[in-house]
Amino acid sequence: MAVIEKIRKRSLLLLIAIGGAMVLFILSDLLWKGGGGRRRIDPIAKISNEAINYQEFDNKIAEQEIFMKLQYGENYNFSPEEKHQINNFALEQLINEKIIDKEFKKANISISDAEIASLFTGKLVHPFIRQIFTDPKTGQFDPRVVQNYLDNLETMTEDQQKQWYAIEGVVLDEHKFQKYFGIVSKAYYLPSKLINQKLNDYNNERTVQLMGLKYSTIDNDEIKVSDEDLKKYYDEHLYMFKTDPFVDIDFVVFDILPSKKDLAKIEAYINEAYDSLRNSSPERIPIVVNQFSKIPFDSVYVKITDLPPQADTLTHASKGTILGPYQYNNAWYITSILDEKIIADSVKAKHILITYKGANRSNENVTRTKEEAEKLADSLYNILKSTKDTNLFVQFVKNYSDDQGSVQTNGDLGWFTEGTMIKPFNDACFATPAGQYTKVETDFGIHIIYVEKKTMPVPKYLVANIVYPIEPSSETMDSIYNVANGFAISAKTAKDFENKITEKGYNKRSAERVKKEDFTIPGIENGREIIRWAYNPETKVGTVSAVFDLTSENKEVVALLKYRQESKKPYLTFERVKEEIRPFVIKEKKADILVKKINDAKTNDLLALTQKLNAQLDTTVITFNSYSLQFYGPEPKVIGTMSIIPAQKISDPIRGEGAVFVGKVIEEHQRANIDANALRMQETQMHNSKVNYELTNSLKKVYKVIDNRTLYY
Repeated sequence: MAVIEKIRKRSLLLLIAIGGAMVLFILSDLLWKGGGGRRRIDPIAKISNEAINYQEFDNKIAEQEIFMKLQYGENYNFSPEEKHQINNFALEQLINEKIIDKEFKKANISISDAEIASLFTGKLVHPFIRQIFTDPKTGQFDPRVVQNYLDNLETMTEDQQKQWYAIEGVVLDEHKFQKYFGIVSKAYYLPSKLINQKLNDYNNERTVQLMGLKYSTIDNDEIKVSDEDLKKYYDEHLYMFKTDPFVDIDFVVFDILPSKKDLAKIEAYINEAYDSLRNSSPERIPIVVNQFSKIPFDSVYVKITDLPPQADTLTHASKGTILGPYQYNNAWYITSILDEKIIADSVKAKHILITYKGANRSNENVTRTKEEAEKLADSLYNILKSTKDTNLFVQFVKNYSDDQGSVQTNGDLGWFTEGTMIKPFNDACFATPAGQYTKVETDFGIHIIYVEKKTMPVPKYLVANIVYPIEPSSETMDSIYNVANGFAISAKTAKDFENKITEKGYNKRSAERVKKEDFTIPGIENGREIIRWAYNPETKVGTVSAVFDLTSENKEVVALLKYRQESKKPYLTFERVKEEIRPFVIKEKKADILVKKINDAKTNDLLALTQKLNAQLDTTVITFNSYSLQFYGPEPKVIGTMSIIPAQKISDPIRGEGAVFVGKVIEEHQRANIDANALRMQETQMHNSKVNYELTNSLKKVYKVIDNRTLYY
């Protein structure tokens, strides 16, 4: 049970590994200012009487980020929106975990040690474990590799241990969810009587004649609708207006754009940069680039297609050719060709890392000195270079490499382009011919590299790129902020807000039905702080905000909380939906007129009725499961009525979606499009597909989940 012993250590070790993040969390909370900030007195969520505190939440976020980086790379930088999605996912996971734990306890369900071991090294190996521990060469998964990894876990670096704990947490949590959902799914049973009824619904085909009087034949202006009519419809159809909490926000955006003075100053600056670059000696060009450019000089050779489109004209240009100044992506560019080479665009390489005490990210258990590491690396390199035995290389990786991340792939780093790796490693790989070994030292230790393959050589260029963004000056930014702030101060009420917009000629924007977990609002990529402000209990409807300083989007925003649908009021108010209701009431009144017209015709003969009303008689084929009628579109009430009415009997008037109908079944027969087993399977699959989402939401209601996320992020 070695696997279980390793996994059981997870909780304490994970808290130690992640605990440092809590210090930053607490400090950031003390420094945070704003209307929607975290409030210590509130848990981030409650499930019945059990609170989810910020420490649990922060630990779950850290775990999710580690897991994401396993998939996207250690150096992957999450965008603000991705961070928000991780926050939402982490909170939903915590809520679901608490709920499932309570359900497990009530039903006396547990996960055995044998189950846990099976997820990692047994017959039920989780797909993600199988993926990361499958040999890329053979495509085979060997559970002994997992066991070996766990046996050596305590000797690995802190980052590697964190990665494993993140993987382990995801695997165990997902298994717990799937076990519970599986139990619920298996409780679903479809009795034979119901199956037979559904079979009849699918297979009983009816040919029907229908006469429809369309609502569009009556002009809307002929229909009078009172507020009493609208309120009556609202009360009778209240179920239609059930809703989750949301807010409506009106807002004004003040774009932070460079002034004419700013543009002239930037243009003068870029012209000075051009003159300096043109008059520089080759050895001073990197210095000039670093002096004038916001992006430092890069000695990596690039393809022309890696440069802005305007640089296409530099293909095979002579050394010293300068293009620019030109504008691209809201920045000024000056591009100069310094050299051209025909080299590979990508390489596929493997490596063995021999690290030493004091090297960057070296394991604390490594005790060898740098001299000992060099001696070992020289020995392995000479053996490999003389024998050229790739099988021996794989053995050396397993026995000697300190890069545990690539040990699982026999040292294989896959394909990578120039500039992806740190410079010494990068230069060694691209300078070494395919099929050859090389050795290089970096901050991480000494690498023995086997360059396995290279792409076909292509023209690549060493370029000097001066890049300077076209941005507003600090004076311009302050000026625009002051305008926005003046508007916010003067617009103390909703009425003031509207009047000032009209007076100043500003453009009012609206964001409707914004949910508390949303990140963007129309026209604003990161609207999270505005949303948090709108959901803060201290923000009352009709409140005008202070200025939201969205400098990352070059915007200042002032908002008005126009409407808030509280969770305690699950139905939209009559006033809010009054005009939305009007078309339905008009349709009902038109239906009354058309039903009376049909009844006044006083005939039980469908053909005679059609002729008398100067209408059209259509023939179509339906089953109970039909979705729409030919010539009319979706008509569930008509289809339902005509599926159960006795044959040859004329129906009463049916108030449909687009018309009032009268119909008759003239023929029915059985088709054999589906059998009982196929139908049972189909219905079961439909049920199971709903379980995860609907069951979770239902349980949240049962456990009365309180969600305070907008107080935290």
